[in-house]
Amino acid sequence: KEAASSTTAAPKALSVERDGDDDDEDDLILARGWGRVLFEFKPYDAETDLSALAEQIRARVQHDGALWWYDSFRLYDIGFGIQSLVLACDLNESEIAREDLADDMEELFADNVQHVDVVVVNDYH
Repeated sequence: KEAASSTTAAPKALSVERDGDDDDEDDLILARGWGRVLFEFKPYDAETDLSALAEQIRARVQHDGALWWYDSFRLYDIGFGIQSLVLACDLNESEIAREDLADDMEELFADNVQHVDVVVVNDYH
């Protein structure tokens, strides 16, 4: 296993709601629908530059207020010299379904990626 990563702070999945009182305390509630999702991108061959692909994915796949990519990623050996790329994001599934996003990314990066899987989902409930 080979890993390439950098540190990043997780975006806050909290919203602040005021109860109408003028007191100093705000009621913090966890935003519904948010979760951390790991996507695995499987390239066609070992020649695909997965570091560059990770940058392209984070730059081109954006949904304002509903998707935040983490800076780190991991590479895993599949076989025959081919590695898969795993990227993590915080996703608001009340705005975007994870399976739909995986299908959209598979279509968008079809020249480099043969398949995109949702491998882990952690809901922030």
